Amino acid sequence: LTDNLIVSVKKEFRDDFSEQNYFKAELLGPEIKLNKDETEAQLVFQVSNSDQYFLDYKGNAMRTKGQIEKALELVHFYSSNPNIGPELSNRIKNYYLNEGYARVEITTEDGEGTKTYRKHLIFNINEGPRIKIDSIHFTGRFSLAEKYYSEFIKDHATELIADNYYN
Repeated sequence: LTDNLIVSVKKEFRDDFSEQNYFKAELLGPEIKLNKDETEAQLVFQVSNSDQYFLDYKGNAMRTKGQIEKALELVHFYSSNPNIGPELSNRIKNYYLNEGYARVEITTEDGEGTKTYRKHLIFNINEGPRIKIDSIHFTGRFSLAEKYYSEFIKDHATELIADNYYN
């Protein structure tokens, strides 16, 4: 049993935990117990922080739950933060900002799930309008035509701005 194998096993477990919404779960150990003649070993792992999270979204008229969760990359999400609501809220906000919703506001409600070790997070999303760039103007002294600078910004900006949306 090598350290690399243990690291690999722990990573596989963490990914599996994340897929099932155990975002803070950790696999500790292993504690190795050998039999008397040391021909067999028992590996004992301990699971800690085993709360399972259920996520709900309210107010998301322009983006689906699936789109939001894909952007959150929940399959690989892990947090040691004791309160993951604000962390996920920031991720949701960044997703909306990158989609052109410059006025998005997110609040989080924590709730208990239906059973012990189940947590319920509700994200209240006020999307606000998706802001389209109507025009870009330049003032002052410059050596080239204004259109050159507008095109330069679009060519060298994010895809969102190139598509005429503001974030």
